[in-house]
Amino acid sequence: MALDALRDIAEARQIARVAEEAGVAREALYRMLGENGNPTYHSLLSILSALGLRIVFVPAGPSGDRRKERNGIQPRREPKAKRRAAPKQH
Repeated sequence: MALDALRDIAEARQIARVAEEAGVAREALYRMLGENGNPTYHSLLSILSALGLRIVFVPAGPSGDRRKERNGIQPRREPKAKRRAAPKQH
């Protein structure tokens, strides 16, 4: 899915130009970003750089709700329950 998106971006910016800036052959770029593409980490970074993009890794955080955090949405923290004072005895 991510490679499909990169291919769309590369096509919009002219594959031949992106391939040249990334230092790979145009045909190789098509293969790397194709359905069965499997670019090396170095090639992927070169392609991203040529497209003006980068990968950023951030910690998921202490919450157990990883799905929301992955989508860039911070999970809502529930407020701590207020403690009721014990009734006074006379």
